[in-house]
Amino acid sequence: MSFVSLRLPSSEQPSAAPNLARAGAVLGRMGFRPFFLLAALFSAVAIPLWVLALQGRVQLRVPGGALFWHTHEMVFGYTVAVIAGFLLTAVTRWTDRSTATGGLLYALAGVWILGRVAVLLAGHLPGTLVAVVDLSFLPLVAWAIGRPIYASRNRRNYAMVGILVGLGGANLAVHLDSLGVAPGGAPWGLRLGLNLITLMMLIIGARVIPMFTRNAVGDSRIQSARSWDVATALGAVALTVADVVAAPAPIQAALGGGTALVALVAARRWGTRASLRNPMLWVLHFGYFWIPIALLLRAAHFAGLPVAHSTAVHALTAGAIGTLTLGMMARVTLGHSGRIITTSPLTTACFAAITAAALLRVTVPELAPPLTAHAWLCAGIAWTLAFLGYAVRFGPMLLSPRVDGKAG
Repeated sequence: MSFVSLRLPSSEQPSAAPNLARAGAVLGRMGFRPFFLLAALFSAVAIPLWVLALQGRVQLRVPGGALFWHTHEMVFGYTVAVIAGFLLTAVTRWTDRSTATGGLLYALAGVWILGRVAVLLAGHLPGTLVAVVDLSFLPLVAWAIGRPIYASRNRRNYAMVGILVGLGGANLAVHLDSLGVAPGGAPWGLRLGLNLITLMMLIIGARVIPMFTRNAVGDSRIQSARSWDVATALGAVALTVADVVAAPAPIQAALGGGTALVALVAARRWGTRASLRNPMLWVLHFGYFWIPIALLLRAAHFAGLPVAHSTAVHALTAGAIGTLTLGMMARVTLGHSGRIITTSPLTTACFAAITAAALLRVTVPELAPPLTAHAWLCAGIAWTLAFLGYAVRFGPMLLSPRVDGKAG
């Protein structure tokens, strides 16, 4: 049997251009689409680049060195992109008003991309230019979500605008240090940034994790306790102030340990045990519990126990931020693309990989110091695979219209 290939006339050949144009148009419909895709791809590139720099195989010629670039970009690059995508989407739902779509959304994404390029090439560009480009992003996002929040008198979420403004101020301190205007501003700004992100994770986590779990398992006993949620947030605010003013170690230890315990009590009725059967749930619970773990490790460090400060930092960054952001990105992508919120083997593998990355990065340097370099490499590989897996699994959803035909 022979097969004859029929070739259409050139005028009838399907063109990739309309498909690309359609994907581009879809990408501008809601904030989670471009920013989650950009965050995942950036993270999957930035961590291998950092690992290669650690091994001396790549030279990152940036002011402050490779460590500064890694720290800054994971906080004010990756994490801020996820926050932007989440808030630009959530505020639309919270206020029933548009935040940024189409050209404005593309412009915001473009500013974020320019910021990443500028910081990476900072050794070859005027410092003022780098600062202006990178610092432009957060105020624009704050403006984009602030307009509908203020117009709808959605006072509950004024704090989100305040946190974005605070993050912008933290990044400003970092750049002023790089410019020689405010020596010592970089570590101060990075600490402030991480504290504000912790506060946001605690606030959002208390809102959504018990709700998602209750809705999924159908148990009305699963709920948050507002008084404990408020106490946790206030503890995080106090800890932020103590860190910013460099309070004495005993005070920081007490606040860190106290806030960790309050956060654990606050989550006692969130249905953690019931979540273990559902990867879309346990990834959020695991991510949340990294926060009190990080706070306890931080308290132990300030109490004089043999715990490295970097261990506490990475429990927060690789553990809480990495796990919570990946879990929320997956959930928001499914929900806002009109799909059933369920897992797949690849999604579960991504969640397992991010969990492994955090465990390796946090535990091995403390328990088996000679293996630290190997743990960093394995953690970097696991992290990269997790976000590459997200891009493979969810990228097509981000570039395609909602399956239910609705807008968004």
